[in-house]
Amino acid sequence: MKKVIMLTVLAVLFIIPFAIANNETVVVPYMLKAPKPITVDGILDEWSFAFPVEFNHSVMKAWMRFGSSLNLPDDDEDCSGVIYQMYDDNNFYFAARVKDDAPGHFSEVGWAADAIEFYFANWDVGKDKIIPSDLTLGWVDKSATGRYSFQLAIKFSASLDSVEVDGYYGPGGTTGNGIVAGAVAKYKLTDDGYILEGKIPYASLTSKTTGNTFSFPAGGRIPAAWSLYDIDETELSSDFTGYAYTKQGYGNSNGICPGWQVMDVLPIARGSDLWVNEAQFDFVAPYIKKASPGGITVDGDLSEWSFCFPADFNQDVMTNGMRAVVDGWVSPDDGDCSGTLYQMYDEDNFYFAAKVVDDLPGYFSEALWAADALEYYMDNWNIGDNLIASEEAGQWIDDPGTGEYGFQLNLSFSTDEDLVRLLAYNGPISPITNGEAKYKLTDDGYILEGRIPLTALSSAATGIAFSFTEGYRIPFAWSLYDMDETMSSNDFKGYAYTKAGFPAYLGASPGWQYVDVKGLDFIDALDDLYTGVEEKSILVPQALTLINAPNPFNPSTDIHFTLKNTGKTSLKIYSASGRLVKTVMEGKSMNAGANRIAVNMSELPSGCYVAVLEQGQQRITHKMLLMK
Repeated sequence: MKKVIMLTVLAVLFIIPFAIANNETVVVPYMLKAPKPITVDGILDEWSFAFPVEFNHSVMKAWMRFGSSLNLPDDDEDCSGVIYQMYDDNNFYFAARVKDDAPGHFSEVGWAADAIEFYFANWDVGKDKIIPSDLTLGWVDKSATGRYSFQLAIKFSASLDSVEVDGYYGPGGTTGNGIVAGAVAKYKLTDDGYILEGKIPYASLTSKTTGNTFSFPAGGRIPAAWSLYDIDETELSSDFTGYAYTKQGYGNSNGICPGWQVMDVLPIARGSDLWVNEAQFDFVAPYIKKASPGGITVDGDLSEWSFCFPADFNQDVMTNGMRAVVDGWVSPDDGDCSGTLYQMYDEDNFYFAAKVVDDLPGYFSEALWAADALEYYMDNWNIGDNLIASEEAGQWIDDPGTGEYGFQLNLSFSTDEDLVRLLAYNGPISPITNGEAKYKLTDDGYILEGRIPLTALSSAATGIAFSFTEGYRIPFAWSLYDMDETMSSNDFKGYAYTKAGFPAYLGASPGWQYVDVKGLDFIDALDDLYTGVEEKSILVPQALTLINAPNPFNPSTDIHFTLKNTGKTSLKIYSASGRLVKTVMEGKSMNAGANRIAVNMSELPSGCYVAVLEQGQQRITHKMLLMK
């Protein structure tokens, strides 16, 4: 009977992703191919439009942490950030921009400092997968197939003025785990945290066990996961806070499993040089995703915006060619104006949101409407595989014969008037009176969120209705304006993702970009999978697991263990002769799921040791090798 039930549940888990993927276009994170080698200098000006894996209170879901031991930071100032990745034929590149109130604390217990982590596998799971398909893959390093997976931990400490890149389950030191030779990394402290940037040659990621090499399969979709840790609040490197994009109950360190996600490896080199040379600039596949059933609640809370495409506007990622006006337009610094714009849709509405940093939000002057604004420019026709909207200079289209139609939205707000104004140009009747929007002031700026019925975006001249057609690639552009420094609404500062010389407000042009119209959201699909009754029964860990990494180690190692139940737990370490040499914990209440504890054995001699994990009547052992 047990065998029949297990097969039924497995069938549910395998069939649901295929059913979803066949009917919907699932949004997944992606990795860009770098247009040229990245200069590791702690400046992120080469990372424009790289996919940001965001970690913050607004976008994190409760189940997107791999265990109860991984505590959510108190607030975004304590720990939040964005992780980026790129690749080329020779290197893996990484970067992070993190907020942290006390970055890089170093303790006496092992390496206790802030860290970002990447978890990758080198095979293509296919375009119809949204989670790795095998429930029991674990860590893979198969010489017969060349399949290979590993973990990278990029740790930094301001106190030690250093960055350490560690590899686990394959690359690293001569023993298979440890510091990755050949890695280059730098950090830079900022006013509110730090920036981290680096590169790792593929040769440094070769498996020390099988000799498997690593590269990213261009055009493929690979298993992947990410984490952001904050270890500056404690003297114990095991007692950290942070985030992990992993289903709770599946530790990243357990290896490939349904708790991992997938990432598309984009094959085309991208970069502003292509655009400057007037060639078609292949951006990084910006998209607009379909909102979950029931739509978005307009409340100024961005918890419903996970994995929406973020159009970033800041000093690090903006290039000189990506502004509609060349002179006198860029804000002096990110504190003056920077932010991220989001967009979603459903059958009835266009949804928008923004999270903006601004030293003086929403100032209102006597010169018409002079307040902060975000703008969306869009057209409803399919440009197919093209990478820019049109070969002609600015044009607004409203053609009753073809139904092609475009318009501009201006979403402005003023704290003085305590309102948000929704304006439309080049088609719809303005102002838009049946939409809704809210703003919320934050410590460093504001959040803006709203909804506009698609009926309000119909052409006043031709009656053409606007809708988003799944599978289309439509012309699109964005802007973020700051008008609080001036008494003239014409004299603003800000950013526009538009080629210099092609202002977006003139209509579709080579200066515009595009968005791919997507269907079901990737995270929503996972949420559906993980919340069904049948799925929950199989996703609970079935037994104790126990491993450590690195292994061999000197003198510290992380002991990873998974518990089926919450309860009193003991973890002790014995010598090869059976003598108790260290009690890590005894009778401590631990929650079910994945856990990790750092152990320092500097007081013990080299040799083989046995870790023993006990909970109730369950007991499991694991051999560890200390090499000094």
